[in-house]
Amino acid sequence: MSRMNSYPTLSLLLAISASALPSLGSSLDNTGIVLRDHHITAIIRPDWGGRIMSICADGTNNLLWVNQQVETLMWGWRNYGGDKTWIGPQESWKPTTGLNWPPPLSFDYLPFTVTTQTVNTVSMRSAIDTNWNFAVERTVRIDQGKILVTSSLVSPEPEAKHPDGRMTSWAVAQIPLSPRVWVRMINSKRYHNGFLDSPKLPDPQPLGTNKDCLLFDLTGLGSNGKCFFDADAFLVEVPGGYLSIVQTDCDYLGDGTNGIPERAQFFVGSRKDLPPEYEAYMEIEFAMPYPKSRQTITYSFIPHDHPDNPEELVGLLVP
Repeated sequence: MSRMNSYPTLSLLLAISASALPSLGSSLDNTGIVLRDHHITAIIRPDWGGRIMSICADGTNNLLWVNQQVETLMWGWRNYGGDKTWIGPQESWKPTTGLNWPPPLSFDYLPFTVTTQTVNTVSMRSAIDTNWNFAVERTVRIDQGKILVTSSLVSPEPEAKHPDGRMTSWAVAQIPLSPRVWVRMINSKRYHNGFLDSPKLPDPQPLGTNKDCLLFDLTGLGSNGKCFFDADAFLVEVPGGYLSIVQTDCDYLGDGTNGIPERAQFFVGSRKDLPPEYEAYMEIEFAMPYPKSRQTITYSFIPHDHPDNPEELVGLLVP
């Protein structure tokens, strides 16, 4: 028996009734596996799709968006929030599962199995999704004030049959709406604002001599929007400083549908377009295609009193 086959299959987990799923509790971000050093703390919920539900640094509040009204479905989806890994691209969902939405359960919120746990690391694996014949592996590690999240798609056997077409490990972080977000552009520095049913965001301001950075001013944003990039880092203004989100272990510069860059994606959900009980949030997303689907997302907090300004900081970000 292979190591993968020692884990439950999706069909087994789907037999669990909704009442048997974990209690949501009154606060979704304060229980779970805690990783902590002197500068930063992460709380991980393997039972909710292997999510990170909280990242706090040097006295900050949670830097991730957590949905305190999770029983109120969003477009038929129980949206917990936090940091997670899906299988992408989204246009592969309907040909594979018959549904455009919601996200596949096995990657979104069904329980992950903890495979390794130490004082500074937790590794988890999803069930094998029988539609794709993949599982997702996630490892969360804390190191010198940084949270590193490594994810990949894992096939149960080398000869396993998978759906035709491009499959990606899709890292998704939900963050409270910020007034300003900087994006570090790389290589061809392409970006595409809006696509299909995704409206445009306010046009970003190019910064730097070589236009290596884009600045999004989201003040007063009134509707949803999404943008796609050749990019590897985001700097998000948060109370007290900046949240840095950097993708590493990745050399992907491929295209998604219709030649649109898909390595980095930025979605904003405004209050107007969300359920009335929801707070506005943003999603910062990175993709890496199978079979080289391994990628690492690094989170760190930079206080406002840092000597460099945001335009300089985003160019200096390192994992």
